[in-house]
Parts: sequence; structure tokens; C-alpha cells
Amino acid sequence: MKQTVTEKNNSIPLGYNDLLKELLILADLFEKHGIKYVLIGGVALYLHGMFRYTEDLDFIFLASTEQLERIKNALYTAYGDKDILSLSSEDLSYPVIRYGAPNGVTIDIMFKIGEHADYKTLEQFIETKTINYKPIKVLSKQGLLFLKENSLRPNDRQDALWLRRHLSHHSS
Repeated sequence: MKQTVTEKNNSIPLGYNDLLKELLILADLFEKHGIKYVLIGGVALYLHGMFRYTEDLDFIFLASTEQLERIKNALYTAYGDKDILSLSSEDLSYPVIRYGAPNGVTIDIMFKIGEHADYKTLEQFIETKTINYKPIKVLSKQGLLFLKENSLRPNDRQDALWLRRHLSHHSS
């Protein structure tokens, strides 16, 4: 994991209201910059009705040098932090680039999860949710289950159990 954290970043966890406010700003900038993204992780689960503790926003992006430049420009527009501009095409190979923005939000930038998931394989699972009249690209429950069902992380195992129950309950 690559850490790109500014000295101004504090370690106080943000609540869901703060994360959702940041999400709305970022999703708008991602759209304006032509970035192919999808929200995954705890906030995506929250948007599907599951509450669990999370401290960050997790995104998977289309892996390309052009997209990385757009991501850098969007994050620079949002936060005015020159540290984000130091990302380069070599960083596309990191499993996670954890960016700590100056306002305290942590953004996990991912281009691939393991060997089985990237933006292109997850594209079929992208849904658009509307929050405060703004569109947000979120991985569907089926897509989140696809990501989490083979994970060894305890949080992911619990998430997968909830997703399986929720999907089977709503399909019957």
C-alpha cells in the first residue's frame, strides 16, 4: 500500500455525514473530469442499508495513465494538495493508494483487487444511486458480494454474510 498523506491530516475518524458530504463533492468532480469510478467498501454498504464502522471512502478506478491524471486533477481541485500530484503511472501497480486529504478524509484509490477484480470486471455491477439529487456510482450488492465472498478479512466475511442474507431475502 502506498501512503500519500499530508502533514495536515488528522487522525480523528469522520462520521457517515462527513463521509457522505465528501462523497458528493468527489462524485461530482469525478463526473466533471470524466473519471470512470465506482464506490465500494463500507460507505457503499451503508448506501445499500448496512451500517458498519468505516473511516474512509473506497473507490475502484479504471486503470490507465490518462485516468490517473484525471484523478490527480480532481483531487487537487477538491483539496488543493500538491502531494496528490506526485502520483505517477508506476503507482498503478499498488494494491491501494491511501490518500489522506488535508481535511481529514481518507480516500482509498484502487485499480485492482487481487487477481479477479478491476473496474472492467466490476462494470456490470455498477448502479447509480441518487443522494441529494446527485448521482453516485456504487457497486451493487451482487458486486460487493463478488468482492467480499472470498476475502480472509473478518470485516469482509461479515459483510458477505449480510449481503448473502439480504440478497436471498429480497429474491424470494
